[in-house]
Amino acid sequence: MEGKMKLQLESFKTEEDKEWLKLMKEAKQAGISKEEVKTFIQKYKIKNA
Repeated sequence: MEGKMKLQLESFKTEEDKEWLKLMKEAKQAGISKEEVKTFIQKYKIKNA
């Protein structure tokens, strides 16, 4: 049941959502926390505004 629910949820994700999830998965594998990624993105947006 859980796998079926996950499949249904995945069908609602946009391409941007999929890219974000891929990035977060890669960051987690590299030992980078979700908060560190968010902080980096915020700094990057301010720097490139």
